[in-house]
Amino acid sequence: MEALDENALNIYTDGSSFSHPRRGGIGYRFVTVGDDGHEVTHDSAHAGYKEATNQQMELLACITAIKEATGRNSSVDLSRFTKIVIYTDSMYVVENLNNARSTWPHAGWTTADGTPVRNAELWKELARLTTQQYGIRIDFTWIKGKKSPHAKAVDRLAKASADQAFNEPLTPSRVRRKRSPHQVSRGSVQMEGQDATIHIITDKYHALPRQYEYKYEVVSDDSPYFEAVDFIYSEPPIVLSAGHSYEVRFNDDTSNPRSRRSTARFQRLRSEQSGWGGHPRWARSPERRGPCLLLTRQRPLGARGVTSLRLPCEALPSHRRAEGQGTNV
Repeated sequence: MEALDENALNIYTDGSSFSHPRRGGIGYRFVTVGDDGHEVTHDSAHAGYKEATNQQMELLACITAIKEATGRNSSVDLSRFTKIVIYTDSMYVVENLNNARSTWPHAGWTTADGTPVRNAELWKELARLTTQQYGIRIDFTWIKGKKSPHAKAVDRLAKASADQAFNEPLTPSRVRRKRSPHQVSRGSVQMEGQDATIHIITDKYHALPRQYEYKYEVVSDDSPYFEAVDFIYSEPPIVLSAGHSYEVRFNDDTSNPRSRRSTARFQRLRSEQSGWGGHPRWARSPERRGPCLLLTRQRPLGARGVTSLRLPCEALPSHRRAEGQGTNV
């Protein structure tokens, strides 16, 4: 069992997730050491979240615990302590906190290869809470899960929370049935500048860094990647929809997404009666690094002609879909 710091508010946190259906929960325990040397514990129970991942719940457990500890209605008197120590069994949290504080914000919340940082909004909130804005230091310590009585207790709390998943998903997404017999594999479709017909399985919007993530399968039977399942990204105004198929053109930077640039600048996205609908609009695609799609048309499409728009799928500052700036196809 860990040796607790008597001058600190010790907080044990844990996140849990289950499948079928996907759901997750959080658990945390405050542990203080009294003047008599005995430990005093305080547990908190929370409802879980639909469609949550374990990583989301690990982050949310830390965030929620810190907010309770530093809030006006806190169950502890922080003036008694010199710091807060968070004990977590999540290497994901411990190893990436410094990235969330400095590296990722400066990179526009994208990773080294240009893809969105997963759970960026949670990371941003955790980074904000741990910058000593409350006048107290907050440290993180990794522990092995389910080894100490406190770690076992928060594990039970997290699982109980997941069983009461009444909250809506933290990151809403649309999911449709996959036709391919293969499992998703990142990089299974090489970006070679080729045209292909793809079917969108899931679509998800990342508010940070304002881009869309898609899981898709290749449905072109003449493609060497037929039935391969992979991921790709886009930014508004390209917004693809789960359950629909599209003819697209990939760029050619799978091996190093930042080594090449999109050559397009301004191209017109033209509405067609049997196509996307709506009004003609102009869309800008600044020269940027990252994988991109050349959207040609949604299938089936009865109208003649091709409407196309090449945009980088790497994150760029733009407007949210909710603000009506995207072209939902």
